[in-house]
Amino acid sequence: MNIWTLKRPSKRQMEAVAGTHTKQPPLKEDLSVKTLYLLYTYHLSEQHLFNVGYITLQDNLVPSDGAKVYRLGYTYELTKKNNMNVTAYYSHYDIFDAYQADLRYQQNSYIKGFMTSFILEGKYINIHDCQNPFCANAQKDYFTPGIRLKAVKNGYFLHGGTYFGKRAFAVMNDGFMLQHHAMEFSQTYMIGAGKRWKDFAVKFRYLSQKAEELPLKNSGVGVNNIAGAVMYYF
Repeated sequence: MNIWTLKRPSKRQMEAVAGTHTKQPPLKEDLSVKTLYLLYTYHLSEQHLFNVGYITLQDNLVPSDGAKVYRLGYTYELTKKNNMNVTAYYSHYDIFDAYQADLRYQQNSYIKGFMTSFILEGKYINIHDCQNPFCANAQKDYFTPGIRLKAVKNGYFLHGGTYFGKRAFAVMNDGFMLQHHAMEFSQTYMIGAGKRWKDFAVKFRYLSQKAEELPLKNSGVGVNNIAGAVMYYF
């Protein structure tokens, strides 16, 4: 089954995603997902940054339709070359709630004219009070560590990364991806590239993942996404 998804985020990001392949029988209608992402960052000082965010979801096929996600984050600039961030997410679905805490450390350096970033992060997810078959097979708790690398020069950037361990119903991609289907993800790899001007950026990303469909315990599912984003900073 090929499923093509069109996301309709806020004006800060427009993104098209495609490519989920499963072993299940064909559905009577194609999956249609509409997602709105909102994010506001406030610079209290050069060292202290706060952010709040909100995600709302419409999905025509699964019980996660109508989900709402609330975000609160804080970044502390340790020096000009490194920082730490902690972000909390509360995801409310009609049939369960999910709590997520992200801890991230970023180290920046300059190598032959390239600004490089090494990012180490961990995601803790708690699935609370799920009695519906849609999510009943999910673990109560998940912890997923990840590593990302980024290189920037003259506005052009290239990045890649991987996540280890399993997770379900996670908020990914710095708050701009919601994994709301009943899948337990593992073996995640990504690569992307783009260009940023002063207040405008264009980027592309390829993401490959292995997953298990939770309701039927159908393992060996491949999830491949190609995304393009147009972003405006204000």
